[in-house]
Amino acid sequence: MARSRCRTRPLRVVPCLGALALPVSWPVAAQQDTNEAAADQVHNLREVTVVAPTPLPGFTIERQAFAGNAQTATDGDLERVKAPNLSAFLAETMTGVVVNDAQGNPFAQDILYRGYRLSPTLGSAQGLSLYLDGVRQNAALGDVIHWAAIPEAALSTITLVPGSNPLYGLNTLGGALALQTKSGETHPGVEADLSVGSYGRARLDVSAGQRLGDGWHAYVAGTGWREDGWRDRSDSDLGNLFFKLGRSTSGTQWHVSVLGSNSRLTGNGLTPDSLYAADRRAIYTAPDETRSRSLQVALNGAHQFNAQDQLQLTLYLRQTRTHANSGDISNDYLDTALGCQGHAGSAECEADDAPANAVLNSATVRETSYGASMQWSHDGDTHRFALGAALDMNRSRYTQTTQQASFDDARNTVADAGAPVLTQAALDGRDSTIGLFATDTMRLLDGTFLTLAARWNQGRRHTLLSLPTQSDESFTYSRLNPSLGLTHRLLERLVVFGSASQGTRMPTAIELGCADPANACQLPTGLQADPFLRQVVTRTLEFGGRWQPADATEVTLALYRSDNRDDIVFQRSPVSPLGYFSNFPKTRNQGVEFGLRQRLGRLTLRAGYSYTQASYQAQGTLQTPFAAPVMVQPGTRLAGIPLHSFKLGADWRATAALSVGGDLLVSSSRPVAGNEDGALSAPNAQTPGLSDTGGYLLLNLRASWQFLPRWQVYGRIDNVFDRRYATYGQAGYNLFPGGALLQPGAAVPVERFVAPGAPRLFLVGVRYEWDGR
Repeated sequence: MARSRCRTRPLRVVPCLGALALPVSWPVAAQQDTNEAAADQVHNLREVTVVAPTPLPGFTIERQAFAGNAQTATDGDLERVKAPNLSAFLAETMTGVVVNDAQGNPFAQDILYRGYRLSPTLGSAQGLSLYLDGVRQNAALGDVIHWAAIPEAALSTITLVPGSNPLYGLNTLGGALALQTKSGETHPGVEADLSVGSYGRARLDVSAGQRLGDGWHAYVAGTGWREDGWRDRSDSDLGNLFFKLGRSTSGTQWHVSVLGSNSRLTGNGLTPDSLYAADRRAIYTAPDETRSRSLQVALNGAHQFNAQDQLQLTLYLRQTRTHANSGDISNDYLDTALGCQGHAGSAECEADDAPANAVLNSATVRETSYGASMQWSHDGDTHRFALGAALDMNRSRYTQTTQQASFDDARNTVADAGAPVLTQAALDGRDSTIGLFATDTMRLLDGTFLTLAARWNQGRRHTLLSLPTQSDESFTYSRLNPSLGLTHRLLERLVVFGSASQGTRMPTAIELGCADPANACQLPTGLQADPFLRQVVTRTLEFGGRWQPADATEVTLALYRSDNRDDIVFQRSPVSPLGYFSNFPKTRNQGVEFGLRQRLGRLTLRAGYSYTQASYQAQGTLQTPFAAPVMVQPGTRLAGIPLHSFKLGADWRATAALSVGGDLLVSSSRPVAGNEDGALSAPNAQTPGLSDTGGYLLLNLRASWQFLPRWQVYGRIDNVFDRRYATYGQAGYNLFPGGALLQPGAAVPVERFVAPGAPRLFLVGVRYEWDGR
């Protein structure tokens, strides 16, 4: 049960007289008669909604002045939905957000918003940024996200900022996700949540906050999670711990936070259709395990000089170590199988003379990141502006080794006794990024606001590659990204807005180290010399409105178009699973977002629809493992992104203690990677098509009972109808038709490999909550 608290939130502020830390008088004061009596002003106080236009906490503007379709959620929403983790919560509640489960693990999913990706997979094109208390969480080497390191038990607010907002820095092509954590000042008391579910899933969240007197406050939160997994050989576990200590005085607030995490995640990836049809739990090859450890220390401070001027400061240090093991088909064996098709019995295609069929790949990444951000903000009657600077420094060390192996009857990779462990790639990368930014929101007329903003970024990438070739190269990227936004209150409860913005993404060390067509690599397990790649530049136009015809009703609508110049794509080699990165002249993401919230007494309804058309906008070719490349034309859709997505949620408070609810999730089909042009066809009528993954409909249900003032029991069922569905597909050669290794000389079938969605899952839990105010 969500507690009613009078506290500041990044997107929503519920005013409590005398308790607000943020000024909310502008521009509300312009709408009030200055001659009203003080008592009348108190009675006329209304809820004021604000938006954080920059990642650093403390600077806000009123929502009616924000030119975009920002979405928000609070810790109360997280508690109500009872989603198994943050990515599932975003997929259920945020319009335009869908999940790609290509890794097959609930804590290793890709989040896609407006067709842009936020992924834990090294080598994935990252088009979204993520901030935790003003600290950028995109990792140094590949801009990836470690979901296991996010302190979900400590989250207070979640804000999804749309578009190519330059103030949120690099990778903000489609949007930014800003997370804020709790503190002992805002969340005193104790919370404990224990749940168990299907396939050995268990989770414990515990947190405690305390006001210590004289402005001091402390907060601690921890999460432990494990599961056997619904697929074969897919057990995983993780834990993280978050601690925050701070002090608030009349003019100064500061806190220090420490965040540590440790995880072991199994991600069994894609499965060919023939194996999936025979056994829903089947995996292709094993093992596929990633172990990660991270530690982050951050300092956030703010000083109020006067009623209008404030200075914010953020410092951080983060260290991460990741080690991944994967068993894969040997490139030499695949090349032999392809070359021997139709030549069974020939001398060069004898099974005894075939090369080793498997290889055990290991990759280790060590990263150290540190940086500082500073922002001065001014809250005036006509102007609300901020000036700031950010510096991020990173060092990344990457090592990849390989060992000859073979597959057993269960497709487990077993290292060959005596086979040497060979180092295939070794990289030492250093990069630094400087950002200078400014924004000003001006009140032109009563209800009309103009926002001008810009950020200049300069990044330097220095890579020392010792294996497989020797190279020492540096690249420098710089760009000034502007934005302009206009909002106007057309009617008393109708606000319309429009904006134009530009964002950039610099190539990562992984992309730069795998950009030579003559020296293809296998990601994330190989690197070469560093050919130049241009940075991605995205320009976004967005128009929309917010309409609140009554206090219980809110309707939002947004139309957007984002053009990506020099987009970076992965070209797969025609003779093996190797490949390389290259720039593609132009791609486009455009669409519509529609949201509705309605309260009907004890019933709350939420609906969201998104139309996302992500397509190539130039003629070109995409290399694939097959003989013929994919031929793309303007309008050819990008793989893995559904055209339509619909969400319908309902919560009914049956009694003061009993609540029931559910969410309906609908997704249209998604194009299959490697067959974007539809040139490949299924080899026979019994084989599913190779063009898309097919759409799906899922129903999730939940219920909770507050049987004592501090105690609650709850339950949740995901995928109630136990639908079979897939969130991603890729065309490829299947060397295990029927589950047995294909021998040289036989035809190598082409199949659709899919990321299977989870079956019906049950979850029950008990929650204790004590408000320590």
